[in-house]
Amino acid sequence: MTAPELSNTLPNTLPPINFAKLQPIDMDRVGRAMEYTCRRIGHGQYDVWDIKEPLMVHKTVDLCSNDVPRCDCGDFLYRGEDKGVLCKHIICCLIAESHPVAIQAVVDWIKAKR
Repeated sequence: MTAPELSNTLPNTLPPINFAKLQPIDMDRVGRAMEYTCRRIGHGQYDVWDIKEPLMVHKTVDLCSNDVPRCDCGDFLYRGEDKGVLCKHIICCLIAESHPVAIQAVVDWIKAKR
């Protein structure tokens, strides 16, 4: 089974994220998240990369890790784990999952840009 076939057969249920443990989504990170793309590799798991530099290092995100998402980027490791800040890679994946919190953040970002 190839990766695209695998991604189409995975359940599309929202990851169990406890947003009460997290900081509000940062609007600057929402804007940067939209410069990234991702590929689903498992339930709530993604490879994420910059649209402008697709050959650069990919980041791995797990939205279903306990009740708080995880990313292997420096921003998340420094600010996210202890301080509850979502990095742009996690936000990108939440947008891909059509998570209502992320979609509302995108709407708010667009309104702020007007």
